Amino acid sequence: MLPSELNPFLIVSITNYYYCLQNGTFIGPVISVPLMMFAGFGVTLRDIPKYMVPGTYLSYLRYGLEGMVLCIYGGGRERLDCNAKYCHYRYPDKLLYEVAMDESEMYIDIIGLVLNVLLLRVLAYFCLRWKIKSER
Repeated sequence: MLPSELNPFLIVSITNYYYCLQNGTFIGPVISVPLMMFAGFGVTLRDIPKYMVPGTYLSYLRYGLEGMVLCIYGGGRERLDCNAKYCHYRYPDKLLYEVAMDESEMYIDIIGLVLNVLLLRVLAYFCLRWKIKSER
């Protein structure tokens, strides 16, 4: 199960079952927007303030985005074909530097995704356990 699939389970396990659809409509985006910000969408990881950097390590979107970009442009990829006079991103290393992923490693992204899955599963388990015990 992917981390993005575990978020709805957490929302349903914490909120009341009968109002989970209404709550999920509002709680889902509230959880997703900070995860996107910490992933580097709109703000590069280089430009995030120092006190917010630890939040980037909790975002599974960061690891997914970094992994995807590194698969496409990393690993010593050769120069890209371009027929225009000037192509700024002809060299994949320039693109990786611009998006602040020039020092990223693929194995760290894989480990981060696996740890996020495990963390969210354990959290969902304890939330469901707490919910069942509170209803008894």
